Amino acid sequence: SLILMLDECTNIRNVNDADSIGHWKNAFKNLFDPDNKEVGLIISVTDNDPDNFPEPISDQQIRTRIGNSNFITLNRFDREENEEFVKAVLLVALDRAKVDTLIEKYGAEGAGENIDKTTFPFTVDGFNEFLNYSEQHEQAVPRDTLEFLDEIVNAAIVNEKRIITSSFVSSICMG
Repeated sequence: SLILMLDECTNIRNVNDADSIGHWKNAFKNLFDPDNKEVGLIISVTDNDPDNFPEPISDQQIRTRIGNSNFITLNRFDREENEEFVKAVLLVALDRAKVDTLIEKYGAEGAGENIDKTTFPFTVDGFNEFLNYSEQHEQAVPRDTLEFLDEIVNAAIVNEKRIITSSFVSSICMG
């Protein structure tokens, strides 16, 4: 068996030619056909409401073939979940055995902000500022949080910052 994944299928909305939409519908009908045992398909759509999915995904024949139980909603993180997520990423991304030594060696770069092992290389205020900017409407998308984390950390490397303060996070977000 082969499994195909189509990410960002919301962009199918940009297809407005009737023939092209028909080709997409036909492809989805074949791929989601119950007799199809060779190829599986996973699609991701930004909207969680199937009624708002772009054509051809919103087509009733396609939705019936997919089956309501196969629509899986991935929710955004609230503040607490986003904090746990980022801390877990930092936990596996950093050599935890070296954190105490690094804090001791570079702690003065924290500009007087508190440094905690669970938020390193961020100061506590820098970490909270990061969370504030990574959330949209009090929710965070894990993919966007990771992209923002990558942006902040790369900017810190380029600017030779070993401790990421709230002012540094703000400068990246405003710049």
